[in-house]
Amino acid sequence: MAFFTNTVFISGRLARDPELRFTPGGMAVAIMILVNARKARKPTDPEIVVNIEIRAYGKQGEGCAEHLSKGSPVLVEAEMKQRTWFKEGESVPRKTHFLKVKTINFLSSAVDIPAEEENPDAIEYPEGGGTP
Repeated sequence: MAFFTNTVFISGRLARDPELRFTPGGMAVAIMILVNARKARKPTDPEIVVNIEIRAYGKQGEGCAEHLSKGSPVLVEAEMKQRTWFKEGESVPRKTHFLKVKTINFLSSAVDIPAEEENPDAIEYPEGGGTP
């Protein structure tokens, strides 16, 4: 028997602030656009950029809306989902894909990390190594 999994790991930065919406049942949904960019194989080719819609539900969505903003770096574990709907007056269904967040890690950017001389809790080691 074959076993298939639907798990996606992706990192990137948010293209805009999370949009917090609520389902008819009152559950929070944070809708975000994640930008994932990587260099092309050849230096002459343009950078490959992918914009992906991600959705976080419930308390997780509320936390995303509260603590994330445009440019925030994140690492997401998610499940690929497909949404299907019909446009009024059309008989052909429309489809779109998004990632339903399982876990989301808020990453800090390099500019958020203080330098050692600015960090009062930094441990100073004596010359030659060892413990202070």
